[in-house]
Amino acid sequence: MDVRSLLASCIVKTKIHKIYSSIYHNVMPSVTVLAYHRIKNINSDFLYDRELISASTASFEAQIKYIKNNFNVITCKELSDAIYSNKKLPKKSLLITFDDGFDDNYINAYPILKSHNIPAAFFVSSGYIDSQLPYWFDLIYMVYTQQNNEVAYNILISILNSSGCENIFNIHDVFRFMKKIPNTLREDIVSKLMQDLRNNNIEIHTEQSKPMSWSQISEMSNNGFDIGSHTVNHPILATCNTHEMNYELLQSKKTIEKSVGKNIISIAYPNGGVSDYNAETIELAKKAGYKIGFSYITGRNYMNNIEAFDLKRLHVEEFTNLDNFICKLSIPRLFDQT
Repeated sequence: MDVRSLLASCIVKTKIHKIYSSIYHNVMPSVTVLAYHRIKNINSDFLYDRELISASTASFEAQIKYIKNNFNVITCKELSDAIYSNKKLPKKSLLITFDDGFDDNYINAYPILKSHNIPAAFFVSSGYIDSQLPYWFDLIYMVYTQQNNEVAYNILISILNSSGCENIFNIHDVFRFMKKIPNTLREDIVSKLMQDLRNNNIEIHTEQSKPMSWSQISEMSNNGFDIGSHTVNHPILATCNTHEMNYELLQSKKTIEKSVGKNIISIAYPNGGVSDYNAETIELAKKAGYKIGFSYITGRNYMNNIEAFDLKRLHVEEFTNLDNFICKLSIPRLFDQT
């Protein structure tokens, strides 16, 4: 057990977190936003990026039970109304969000949330929905790390080398390169990789990395769950030119609205770090008709200076055990860093 987990265990056992939480939420009114990606039970055969697994189904249900008993879960509209209309939110307000649109959101997370009557927001990359194709980052991860297919690996390395990515020591080097290059180059790399894999009759396994369908998303929306945008193709928005960025923001909103029959007011910026979106992103998001925008920058949103298009989120990861989770929500100064 690492030091932070040991500390969390001691804090929860002694109930110190309850005292701190009570004081904190009275003195510093804030909105906590949780960021999840995938809820999935995995084994050694899992081919894709394990870092995208936020929790197993059992861990997720334990987290939802804790939230239900200790927080007031709100929706995107309630948060938007609090920002723009000064509608008061209850103390210990919390919003649950999911990024990307993996089908395990529907298969595993949605039934748990529904059974506990807890709302959540699902930010989906509209271009992948119903495509039966893995997300570009998962495709690259699978090809790079799949040890038993040397041909596929060599295809990827050749494409990356010819695109200017030469110092490749691990998958993180590949992702750093892919996330900083112009969006058009990233799209060219992914398109060429897909084509070369097909030309070499290399099967792309999709069962472990499938997006949701529009029918699944519509069902969740009809049952009161928020659906938001995560762009069309999941680019790093800061690498897009103005035309590309506007397309990603506007087209995803239009597509989702047409599919669910509701106005879409929220967007989560892909990757969401400090260099992954910019002032132009925010301005174009406002013009597209969004009301709130979520980063992936860790932290809480204090009501006295809340930023509608720079909303922070706390990340939930596979290694976040329940004690850590409780302390993350209760003692932000110590436990809100991943």
